Amino acid sequence: MPHLAARSIADRSRLAKTLRDFESAGIEEVFAISGDAARPAGPYATSLDLMEDIADLTGGRLAIGIAGYPEGHPQRTAVELLDSLLAKQHLAANVVTQMCFSAPAITAFAALLRQEGLDLPVWAGVPGRVPRARLISLAAKIGVGPSLKFISRKGPLARRLLSGDAYSSERLIGELSVSRAGLAGIHLFTFNNLGLV
Repeated sequence: MPHLAARSIADRSRLAKTLRDFESAGIEEVFAISGDAARPAGPYATSLDLMEDIADLTGGRLAIGIAGYPEGHPQRTAVELLDSLLAKQHLAANVVTQMCFSAPAITAFAALLRQEGLDLPVWAGVPGRVPRARLISLAAKIGVGPSLKFISRKGPLARRLLSGDAYSSERLIGELSVSRAGLAGIHLFTFNNLGLV
């Protein structure tokens, strides 16, 4: 599924061309995020701004996935994140949780969204088989929270992540399967490492 970072898109015409290319290729869903750029490259400061134009330009034919943050976001409060999800749900097809290593955190987040009135399907975003150094680097960059603190504590989860050449999410997926309440399923992040999945 193509990821579109709002703050990286220079103008509406470039977005329109990209969306036409997606539709020509048979792509039926995109994932809209705000992105990490300090300043927008064009008219889209937030993923909501981007989603509104995606819906307008495609006549609603393209489904849009949005990000959820079970452990928070380094630049937004929990209330801001929840308000943002609620504001976007009329344009969204689903929520995919940001990478998280804790099944209880993911299921608690899905339950919170239901409690607060968000009725979109929630997919648990888990890392696929990925080189461990790349995974740690990505997790630090995107602000994965408490479930990554195991690196400094060097507990059992750290030993699993840091042993071998690549991390495998089999155990996490198994834990989520046992307690799937509120989840539509698993969304596997490949980080462009399709050969390892």
